[in-house]
This record gives sequence, structure tokens and C-alpha cells, in this order.
Amino acid sequence: MRILRLVEFCVIALAMLGSNVFAAGWNTCNGTPVSPQPYPVKYHVNSCSFADHTTPETNAVVNAISNLMTFAAVRWEFGQGDPCSINHSDAQWDIILVDKSVIDGNLGLTQKRFSQCFWPDDESRVLESDVMVRNTLDFDMPNESYVGTVETSQGMGVAVMLHEMGHSIGLEHSTSFAMMRNGMAARVPWTGSSGPEAFKVMLTADDVYGIRRIYGYPQDYPNMYVSAQYVETRSGQNVMQNTSTDPDTGQAHRTVIAMCPDDMLGMFITVGNQSQFTSTGTVRVYADILTGDASRDACSSRAEVGTELGQWSARVGPYSTFSPVVYVTIPSSIPRNVKLGVYTGLVPDKRTHGDPERRTYDDCVRHASGLFVKSVDQCGK
Repeated sequence: MRILRLVEFCVIALAMLGSNVFAAGWNTCNGTPVSPQPYPVKYHVNSCSFADHTTPETNAVVNAISNLMTFAAVRWEFGQGDPCSINHSDAQWDIILVDKSVIDGNLGLTQKRFSQCFWPDDESRVLESDVMVRNTLDFDMPNESYVGTVETSQGMGVAVMLHEMGHSIGLEHSTSFAMMRNGMAARVPWTGSSGPEAFKVMLTADDVYGIRRIYGYPQDYPNMYVSAQYVETRSGQNVMQNTSTDPDTGQAHRTVIAMCPDDMLGMFITVGNQSQFTSTGTVRVYADILTGDASRDACSSRAEVGTELGQWSARVGPYSTFSPVVYVTIPSSIPRNVKLGVYTGLVPDKRTHGDPERRTYDDCVRHASGLFVKSVDQCGK
């Protein structure tokens, strides 16, 4: 058994800017990806860990299952009268919450059994996967504007659940903008959402590419999305950052950036494409007054919302994610002396391949940096 790390160089464009690299990983046997033997996989959700169907912990499982069901053949059921333990050799695919001591202090661990890969004509399969996630993690949905950086970060349990269940169906670690990134140092990407209560922990284009290879390229899934994060690779780094970081200096902005009309704000925009075809769309950056009401402050792709700061055409290759630097000029028409949120909205073009866009709620994201435009007296204009 060996790990095959594939690196694809995909040309992606946003306003004629450059490209980025992604790399999904999986096990192979004699050159064939190791996929699950059960078809479909049927997960057994431990009733001791997830007794109440309305808890954040259960929602984390629902989020992970719904993500995987979109791209892989999986189902699930709640266990009845189940003990608070699992058997790693009963051919049952279990999901359970455990104390950190059970998984050697890790945030999560997936224990798998494989069929043999000994003879040159063997084709190995995943016979059983048991997903174990630390029970003390935060299982609320995260604020998609900020990267989780520590074990106690909001949403870390949701991310770990999806990450481990990705392992269970055959994905290994990636070095790209992906849920399958390895370890806290790499951090995790959140996906934008137009609703304050919507799921924000989603498989990225790189993760989908890996699943497509494991399962043999099944049906296309036309979907573009945006995120408020990007992969920082300067000076040899490979960590997830958010857009509260100045793209020129690498230093964190203040929570609110004070500016004047005609000043220029630099930021990163991350756009992904989960389709097997190149996809295009229009990306719009805008600012809007923050009210403190989560439903009113949620992002919108509608052109009439907020004050436009910039607009570009985006062209993103198959299964690719792109995080270019863009610069926007503060217009004189922008509201003054109020706290503004900075948002990116995406409007995918009408597709020439297959079905129309599958999801629209992930086409908008609020960024970490707020904006405050000073008065005419302070700015002199």
C-alpha cells in the first residue's frame, strides 16, 4: 500500500491574474485508487454520542454526511441502544465521539481496515472505517470570516468531523486549499454563505477532485463558491490565512480599517470550482453598513446591495481554487462614519456544460476586515 500524491497544474484566471496549485491524496493498490468496498457505505451513528438529533454534534454529522452524499455513495442511520464504544473489526462503519485519550490527544482519528494488496493483480478496498472525533471540540458553525487557529476555535468539531469522514471513504491529506489539509498548523478553510445559519464547513474543489478519482469520475457537479480565506505560500509557508491580512505586508489589519475616498484597499478573493469543466462568473466586492442583525448583515450576490468597490470576470479551471490579490478604490459615494462590512459576491455565468449551478448559498462571503470611511473634514474630500 502506498500513498499517491497527485499534483495538477491548472490555469485559472481572475481579471487576467495568475494561477495556483492543488494536490489531493489517496491510497493506491497496483495503480488503482483504494475505494470503499460497501456500495453504498452505510455509516452507523453511535446513539450514545448522538442521542439528540438536534444537538450541534449531530448537526456536524449531518453536515459531513450531506457533503459526502453529494459526491460519493454513502448513507447513514442512528444506532439503537448502542453502548458508548465501537468494535474495529465488526465490518460496521461507525461514527463516535471519544475522549482525547482514546485517540492519543488528536482532534480526530479514523481507523480503517483494508483488503490485501500483495499480488500484482490485487485491487485493495476499504473494508471498514470507524470515525472517532474528540468530544470536547466546538461543534457550532464557524464565522466564515476567520480561520480556525486553535483547538478551541468555533466550528473546529464540524471541520474535524468532515475531515475524518473524508479519510473514511479513502481521501488522504492534501497540501491545498482543502478540508483534507493536515494539522492545526495548516488550518482549515471555511466556505462563504448567504445565510447566517447555513452550513459553512464544506468540501472544497480539491476534496471533490480526490473523491472523483477514488470513485472513478462519476457525474459532474457544476458549482462555484467563494471563501474569505486563502493559502499563504510566500516565504515557504503553506498555511490558511484570512482576508484580515494585508496582501502586501502579510501583517494583520486592524479589526476596522480606517480609510478615505480614493484610498486603495488590497485583499484576497478566493473562488473555487467543483465541476469537471472550466467555469466562469462575475465577482463583485462591495461594502455595506453593519446593523448587528445577523440576518440583515448576511452576504448577498444581488447587484443593488451595498456600495460596489470592484467587479471582475473569473475563469476557474476544473476542480480548482484560486486566491488572487485584488485592489479596490474607496469611492466618494460610500457611507461615512459608520462601520461597514466588506463582502464578495459571485454570480456564475450560464453554463455551456450540463446542469445549471447546483448551489447559490455558497456564492457570497463576508470578509474579516471591516471598513470605516472617515468624514469629509478628516479626509479633506
